[in-house]
Amino acid sequence: MKIKGNMKKATAFTPELFPPPTPENFAKYASGGAAPAQSTAKTTTAAAPSSGASLKSDKIFEMMGMFLSQSGEGPKLVKQVDAVYIFEITPKKGAPVAKRFVIDLKNGSGKVFEGTANADATFTMVDDDFEQVCNGTLNPQNAFMQVIDIF
Repeated sequence: MKIKGNMKKATAFTPELFPPPTPENFAKYASGGAAPAQSTAKTTTAAAPSSGASLKSDKIFEMMGMFLSQSGEGPKLVKQVDAVYIFEITPKKGAPVAKRFVIDLKNGSGKVFEGTANADATFTMVDDDFEQVCNGTLNPQNAFMQVIDIF
């Protein structure tokens, strides 16, 4: 994982902000009937990935968007975090960025979408590492330290 931007804002983003990506949570937020919040920025959908192949993180970001739009927790998180994050996801170590997801926890009730925005912090992560951090099987600090192997 690489991080650039406002480090104070970056450290405010923790996996605990969102529910874990379990099958139960996917079902819970998918059954709410509301679509993930959309942005006025140019976006594409997870159903039509820019790289032509889906990533494990697609469903996780989709669930995060549904959580913000359906749980009622969005305004609280926006007040607590007050930052916009971009996650650049690569399919494997050293590969180019396949997708960029924005998590806006600064405006309105928060939203998640694929695209770009003016971010406070940008995280670049391998798809598998992102999934493991969200599942709680990889410590974010350990993921950050793994980037040293690249240089």
